[in-house]
Amino acid sequence: MLTLDVHDRTKVISALPDVETAALIACFGSVAESSDELEHLAGRTLARLRDQRQWLACRCMPGSTDGPPLMAPRQREGVLHIFRLAGKPHAGGCPFYRDLNDSSADTGVASSGGGHSILQPAGDSWLILDRNRDAGDAGEGEESAGPASKPRSRPPSLAVVLFTALEAIGLTRVRPDEIRSVRGQPPMASPVANHYKRLRQLESRAIAPGVPWSIAGCTYLPALGRFMAHTLPAHFGDFNGHRPQGLFLGMIQSIEREGTSAVLHWQGKVADVLTDARIPVYGSLKRFGAVRDAAGPFWCAAAIGQRLGESEFRVLQAYVHPVHSKSLLFPVDSNLERLTARILLDQLSYWSKPNTLNALVTLIKPVFDLQSADGTWCRPDFILEFDNGRQIVVETMGRDDPVYLADKERMQAFMRGIPGTVDLVTYRPGIDDEAEFRRTLTTLVRTHA
Repeated sequence: MLTLDVHDRTKVISALPDVETAALIACFGSVAESSDELEHLAGRTLARLRDQRQWLACRCMPGSTDGPPLMAPRQREGVLHIFRLAGKPHAGGCPFYRDLNDSSADTGVASSGGGHSILQPAGDSWLILDRNRDAGDAGEGEESAGPASKPRSRPPSLAVVLFTALEAIGLTRVRPDEIRSVRGQPPMASPVANHYKRLRQLESRAIAPGVPWSIAGCTYLPALGRFMAHTLPAHFGDFNGHRPQGLFLGMIQSIEREGTSAVLHWQGKVADVLTDARIPVYGSLKRFGAVRDAAGPFWCAAAIGQRLGESEFRVLQAYVHPVHSKSLLFPVDSNLERLTARILLDQLSYWSKPNTLNALVTLIKPVFDLQSADGTWCRPDFILEFDNGRQIVVETMGRDDPVYLADKERMQAFMRGIPGTVDLVTYRPGIDDEAEFRRTLTTLVRTHA
């Protein structure tokens, strides 16, 4: 079995006990084999290492002259996981191996070559289920995030599809005329925004060669049951060689539990009638990164298909990502980012008024990596973009953990090098002075817009 060593940030000091190494491999390795017992042991191990300010050194590269691959315990909003430190990749067969040219939210490793880590769905299709039984069909109610749960080296395929769709229909950008701001209330979408109507733009798309959205796509959860029971079976032979399947892209309010299954939940009024929709997920449900406690509403992308030996269509996989609000369908990564976004959206409206700055500023949520001037790929939390091509990066800071802060400082140096960036501002919701944050941003907008 692979050996992991305890590292005091300067040298190896001892071998990690085999039972703890096995727990970390089971929960964080390339093949997940975790259980509640292993997750608890892995969590206790990482907590001890964090408290003692120690790292892990991997022996997957024996005889290496430039030192072992290093990993550090890292906490994101209360969840401990493993952070692979940049500079030394793991051996190809190591359970902790990942391609350093693939930067992701799970590790924060910046790559120095290649391109976007997520840009387009694999090939030319948004249909992700294999011809045979898909690996994601199994695992009733499984969620990818949890104490000492296994982080992915790549975003889930459904996340790639969702982010691609949101960019394509313009829901990762907000202009001042799309916001209705009332003092003391969260910003809402103005009538001109039509965020829900933008989903209709997907109707003109083919989501695979020869497969139009009209036979395979749904954007409204209360209609998903009928879509699975009637639309998909009626077009069973129209999938042009693909496995018959469907794709849901839409907003849900919450995730509930029924036994071991996750349930997608939507509630609202349709023609003045209260409608409540609950659709179970018969396979894996994944959330963004390692964050479990982000509240709804969420963007949701779900793959619909038939399990082996069954004729009924079901939701087999789902991915959910926090959204600002039911009205303003702007993606965020966490509860803390939602708080930052509310301030930024409110400021967009303020800056645009003729009696203030009369400045048109666009708020952008990057969902793809951006390239710095030195070729490094990184992903800021938010960008404030001006008509003159200049922009300000805004980063939400979650906590004072030394490893987290060191990683943020390193990544923010790359973000400052993104073409057009004239400044970078950080904000800690609930800790920093909100009024001072607003004044700082206003000064920068007055200077650069």
